[in-house]
Parts: sequence; structure tokens; C-alpha cells
Amino acid sequence: RQVAWAPAGCGVLLASAGSDGTVRVWGRCESGPGDWRMMRQENLQQRGAVAAVVWAPSEHGSVFACCSEDGSVTVVRHSDARVGTLEREVEHQWQSTTFKAHSRTATAISWASAPRFSTRTLGMNGAQLASVGEDGVFVWRWSESGNQWQRQDIVQTMSEGKEEEGAAPEPEEPRRDVPGSVCLPLRELSPDRAPADAPMRSPAAAAELAPSRDVAWRPYLGDGEVIATAAGGDVLIWEQEGLSATGRWQPRQRIHVGKDVWRVSWAPAGNVLLASFGGKEQRAALLKQRLDGTWDVMDVGTEEAVA
Repeated sequence: RQVAWAPAGCGVLLASAGSDGTVRVWGRCESGPGDWRMMRQENLQQRGAVAAVVWAPSEHGSVFACCSEDGSVTVVRHSDARVGTLEREVEHQWQSTTFKAHSRTATAISWASAPRFSTRTLGMNGAQLASVGEDGVFVWRWSESGNQWQRQDIVQTMSEGKEEEGAAPEPEEPRRDVPGSVCLPLRELSPDRAPADAPMRSPAAAAELAPSRDVAWRPYLGDGEVIATAAGGDVLIWEQEGLSATGRWQPRQRIHVGKDVWRVSWAPAGNVLLASFGGKEQRAALLKQRLDGTWDVMDVGTEEAVA
């Protein structure tokens, strides 16, 4: 279902995740460029199909995370920063940790940038990741003292005072999908920018029909942490309050693109997003942020701005 290359500092490694509930790590042997061997197989069949697999930044060592059909996230680490492709597979060199991230299916995950640049391995110190699923988006931080992943404070509704003029009224009743989490349907932003043929639907209906499909953590630019999620025909921008690692997360903007978005990814500059659409067309759009904070949406195929 998905493959992911490891960062260069970890060696030439490729992770593959399948619907059979297994994740395999393949390493290129030094005997030849076409010689590969399986370095690790993580059996997660009891958790259902594996939806996504992503490697952590190399500063954390050889670490990858995957999410499963039962809503769990598994983080697998190698004891060394770099995996040697000539070594025999030794089970104790890999350690895995699994935690329940979602009450229903988890669909995607994304790692934050390392807390600081280092030529030496930081281990899991300061590691953060975001996960999305049918019940929303959550952000996790590794706790060295507790030796576990802890969920950060996140409000799953548009914050007061951030909506553009013409926003729909706030829903009356919240949905409680996860214990300790209040999930309110997000308010539509910029309804005047939606395509003329786009069907009208209430924010509540949009929230029920459009679970999050993908998440991408923006490269750190020194001005706070930001993530983007894909939900139906919208891309949502989430920001963390302040510069503290424990600040509350809130969605700040909803960018309506008019087509179902399946994948989102940031450019290294951090002000451009690539949104990939599903369906037969397999099209994509570039989302570029202006200096005033608004976003332009341009269809890559037609080069026609739609917002």
C-alpha cells in the first residue's frame, strides 16, 4: 500500500507496508546495486492492514512509524543510527512500540523536523509525529521520563476570530469521538471562492462525510510548528500556539480546492503545498501562501488558478 525511503544518514533502506498487516525493511547489499535483502519484518496482522509507513528524520536514528486499520501507531527503531546491510538479521537490534492513536481506522502519519540539527544521534529526545484517521487529527510527543508517546492538546474546531467574513454559524452540539477530545465540525472559509458547480453542504455534513486522509508536518522554519491535513475537498492548516513544545494545536485555515484531496506534501521552503487528487484523473494542485496569509490554488495540469 505504501513504500518509503529512509533518510540518507540511515543507509540505503526501503520500507514497504502492505494490506497483509506486515511492514518490511529492505537494504541494498554492498555486493552489488541490484542485490537487496530483507533487514526486518514487523508482523502487525492482528491490527489489520497497514495504511502508511514513514521514516523519522535521521537525527533520531533509524526509526520509522506505521499506522494500522485498528487505529494503532507502531514506532520501530534500530539500536544503531545506521543499519549495516551486511549484518545478519538480529531481532533484538530492532525495538517496536505500539500505542492506540485513534478510536477507528488510522490513515496517515507524519514526523516533525528534529528539535535541533546534530551530527550525532539524538535518539527519541524531542520526537514528535502527527496522525490522522476517521476520528480526526492528533499530535504526539515522545516522553523520555514516561518512556511513552503522549498526546498533545489539540482543539478540533476553527478558533474564534480566525474565520473570514461569511463563515457559516458555529454548530450547536459537539461530537465526542475520542475520550477527552472535543471534535466540532469545522466552519467553511472563503465560501465565495468555491467553484460555481461545487455542491452546497453544511459544515456538519462536511465533517461527517470527509474524514482526514493524509497529514504533512511542515519543515521547521523558526516561526512555530504547522501541519496540513487533507479532508474531502479541503486542506486544513493547523498551528501550534507559541513556540513551546507543549502549546495547544488549533486549525487556523480551511483551503477549499473543490476536489477530493488524497495526499498533501510540503515543499522545503514551507510556503508551498502539493495536493494530490484521487479518482481517474490523478491530478494535483499547488497551494502557495501569500505574505498576507491567504492561499492561491493552482491546478498543475491546467495552470489555472481556482482560488
